[in-house]
Amino acid sequence: MFRSSRSRTFRKARGIRGVWLALVVVSLLAAPPAAAQPAPDPTDLDMDGIPGVAASPSPGSEIPEVFALTGPGSLLVDRSHSETFNVSGFTSFLASQGWTIASNASSPITEAILAPYDVFMVPVGGFSGITPFTAAEVSAVNAYLSNGGGLWLFNEYSVNPAGINTLSSALGVTFHQDFISDATNNEGEVFWPTIHLLESHPITQGVTSYGYYGGCCLSVVSPALIIGRGDDDASSADCPTFPAMLAAYESSGRVVFSGDITPLHSNYYPENLRDEEELLLQNIANWLAQKPPTAAESISWGAIKMLYPPR
Repeated sequence: MFRSSRSRTFRKARGIRGVWLALVVVSLLAAPPAAAQPAPDPTDLDMDGIPGVAASPSPGSEIPEVFALTGPGSLLVDRSHSETFNVSGFTSFLASQGWTIASNASSPITEAILAPYDVFMVPVGGFSGITPFTAAEVSAVNAYLSNGGGLWLFNEYSVNPAGINTLSSALGVTFHQDFISDATNNEGEVFWPTIHLLESHPITQGVTSYGYYGGCCLSVVSPALIIGRGDDDASSADCPTFPAMLAAYESSGRVVFSGDITPLHSNYYPENLRDEEELLLQNIANWLAQKPPTAAESISWGAIKMLYPPR
């Protein structure tokens, strides 16, 4: 049903050499298909369940097609709540498309700080999670959404979600501190499930499946909606059946919730991603900034024109 993951596994393992590679391979082969959740590993820099960060492919390796975004926007990355994850792979692409990218290093979040930006991104930190947003900061973010802002929230596998849940829970989503696996539909490892149960939504336009590279599950209630979930044999300790992994919320503003941030890393985007995975991230950025989805090759010219009605 899904494309072979042999080339993906090879690319992801490229940077692990010598004895370390042998030890990792032996460990993976020895583990049963439904292996227990791994303990946090300080060398797992991108928190995808594999020690280290995957190396970029060597010259001549397959490079996925990069689709053009549908117009420039602006994004603020928060770093004031102990968020340390490297999202420069994707933000560098946004910058190449004319987006303005800025970082908030230490200032408390206020309406004035958020107002100039189309999208506010909150990455993850270490396994202890990010520090909570204060009541005043939550109020500022809610006001930003009421004025049409876009909010992109993340968590990761085994990461304490208490800090990010100070923002997400009031919008209908609670992140868990767990780990999703799928022994049959995956990107080469049981802890990289392939997500193919997707709802029709602007962020999934042109996307039929994507990899979830070591992520947590979400509990989702109204007004948020589940957009992507695991199938019948994907599970975690907290979400034993059809775990939710991608959710969205829309009112005046828009929010996307994802339990996996790995694909934004500089060693993943775009070299180690499938075209559909690139497209999903670009669709999310466009939707949060209230722009049309990125045009995929499979979309007809007539459908593209429908995205741009006469004014």
